[in-house]
Amino acid sequence: MPAPLRRIAPSRLAARRDELGLTRAELAARAGVLERMIFFYEEGRHSPTPARLDQLAKALGCDSGALTGAQRGAETLIDLRYAAGLPLDRVAELLRASSAGRELCVSAVKVAALESGREVRGGRWKDVQTTGRLLAPLAKVYGVPVRMVMDAWMCTPTGEPAPQIPGKRQQDPS
Repeated sequence: MPAPLRRIAPSRLAARRDELGLTRAELAARAGVLERMIFFYEEGRHSPTPARLDQLAKALGCDSGALTGAQRGAETLIDLRYAAGLPLDRVAELLRASSAGRELCVSAVKVAALESGREVRGGRWKDVQTTGRLLAPLAKVYGVPVRMVMDAWMCTPTGEPAPQIPGKRQQDPS
């Protein structure tokens, strides 16, 4: 399992647990983790994997954004992947099932570069129509609307040209 890219906000986790009147042991039992892991998360020594973050959020009756501090509407591509509970290699595997994913030769390294704002190497990554065709497969993988993926792409400082949503005419920026 890859290391998490987003960290849980320890104070948010502890505050939510206290708000519900739960002990660390009770939260650990609800989330299916060891009590010491709850301690480590609240101390900021460790950050949960995407799947574990999802378990904690469910156990606390909230979404993962409440524990990480991600604001609705300001999500980045990392936030979407994290909320879906998927590691990089699984996202790359699922995207390669699409024609755009195969054309772009999507890999975990390329997804990580895109999420972190580094240049994505490859011939077609600067082609806004080709990257635009990747939006729908990404939306399907993350379980969110295409527009949300586009917004997250725009919130991720990539330095790459913005993808063009298929079927929409490219407009000059205002």
